Order: sequence, then C-alpha cells, then structure tokens
Amino acid sequence: LGMTLGEELLTPTKIYVKAIKHLLNANIDIKGMSHITGGGFFENIPRMFPKAESGRKQLISVIKRDSWDIPPVFGELIKRGADVEKIYNTFNMGIGFVLAVNAKEADSIIEMFNKNASKYSKPDVPDLKAYCIGRVAYAEGEVKEQKDAVLFED
Repeated sequence: LGMTLGEELLTPTKIYVKAIKHLLNANIDIKGMSHITGGGFFENIPRMFPKAESGRKQLISVIKRDSWDIPPVFGELIKRGADVEKIYNTFNMGIGFVLAVNAKEADSIIEMFNKNASKYSKPDVPDLKAYCIGRVAYAEGEVKEQKDAVLFED
C-alpha cells in the first residue's frame, strides 16, 4: 500500500466534477449517472434507473467482477477478514462514479476519458481511469428491494 492501512482508508476520495463536465461539454449522450458514495453499488446505481411503469420491466445493472483494477487496499481488507459484499457496499471496490451510456458508444467514451484523464486529477494524485464494468438489463422478475437491481457476474 505504501502507507499504513489507516492512512490509506483515510485518503480523500477522488473528485469527478472536471471529468463529468468534460463529457457533458463533449455532448456525450449520457443515459444515467451515479456517484458511488457510501451505500456503494447497491444503493447508488439503482437510483439512476426509472421506476418500472405498467407494462415495462425494471432496469437493473449487471456488473462484471474483475472488469476494473481493484485497489490493493480492498484485497488487504478481505485478507484481514472483511466481508466482500460489505466492501462493495461501503468502499465501492474502487469505483467512484458510474455512467450509463449507449453500448455502441461505450468504448469511444472510455477511450476519450482515459486519453484526457491527466486533466481531471490533481498533481500527485493518480489519474482517474474509466472502465466498462457492466451493462444495463431488464430484471427477470419483480425488483422488491433496491439492492436487487444490482447483479454481479463473474
């Protein structure tokens, strides 16, 4: 980690304002945005989906595990006995912001973001990096709880 576990856990979060403003100014067709704060994947991502109306199924996110670089601190927490689901919910496994975009445009948006990443970060802070971490799908059945709107696949 290069520092104590406590120091790593107290490191301030990355700020995404410049990156998102750049994408908005580039007229990217963003379908949904979610800042992944406390509450992680299970509370934040479903908030960007509209509620299912009569005749329409509920949208959900299907997250592909290992589709992004997970910071080493989370492996250390798991090694020390932390519950994996709680790390996804509390610490977000390193994902700080999620965009829902048209699948056909995802690769070019990620490329544009990563090409400009150094413009979004403060000096001495690692650059932000974008990944395709999943997809949006229709729920197979009724989504009773918000956490049921996030599925993980290996």
